[in-house]
Amino acid sequence: MKIIVMSDNHGMLRNPRKILETHRDAETVVHLGDSQETIKDLMIEFPDFRYIAVRGNCDFDFSLPDYEIFTIDGVRFFATHGHKYNVKFGLDRLMYAAEENGINVALYGHTHIAREEYEDGVYYVNPGAVSGYMGSYALIEVKDGQALISIVFLNKKPTDP
Repeated sequence: MKIIVMSDNHGMLRNPRKILETHRDAETVVHLGDSQETIKDLMIEFPDFRYIAVRGNCDFDFSLPDYEIFTIDGVRFFATHGHKYNVKFGLDRLMYAAEENGINVALYGHTHIAREEYEDGVYYVNPGAVSGYMGSYALIEVKDGQALISIVFLNKKPTDP
């Protein structure tokens, strides 16, 4: 199963639309907050995806949860924006939450910096910010209880080969 993970589009729809159009073979979209309620527009425009969304510090839709825990094909995920876990100052609080909940993959946003790391049996993935020219997102392929994670940049830097 393919999962699209994005965060921090801050009301901009162009890049999220482009991502969903590109990956119509994905089954699930995880949005990690600061969507400015555009997640609702995506759900209407692309109804065939399963959506999991959490509230960011710039979201005013209080019906969205601060975090979600879900399992896909034997892989247990924790999704949060990250501001309530102080991810701009380190991942300690997020690591505690992952350990307490038996998480395999912890997803977070907020910093606008794409990052993937593996520690003590848990993947920590920040897809970066999908807004702007240099936007990024994550693709996760789950198969046989394993997660293969890729960070995808929408555009190369002018200095990239």
